[in-house]
Amino acid sequence: ANIPADSCLDSINVLGALLGETGAKGRTHLLQQDNSGNQFGLREGNWKLVRKNGAKKAKKQAPVDQLFNLEKDPAETTNLATEQPGELKRLQSLLTKIIADGRTRETN
Repeated sequence: ANIPADSCLDSINVLGALLGETGAKGRTHLLQQDNSGNQFGLREGNWKLVRKNGAKKAKKQAPVDQLFNLEKDPAETTNLATEQPGELKRLQSLLTKIIADGRTRETN
């Protein structure tokens, strides 16, 4: 069943992909946000970008971004932001676009 274009703006039906149906597609990325809105996690393939925004109290602090390769480091112990600047920038751009768009589902 298709989801109407004006409902569930962040949802897509991935049942076919989960069931292994031929030609079925799932999401290319997954976005996670904590309840306070101060932390985002963006997963695409083996890469995960973690953005922690500064405390919203006294001074606004710049976000701190961390990059992990989950295939090699599933416990997220080694931040690769400095070693992988291209991948960091690519995921930062994707996260910025998602936040600006206000949704993660592509509209056609």
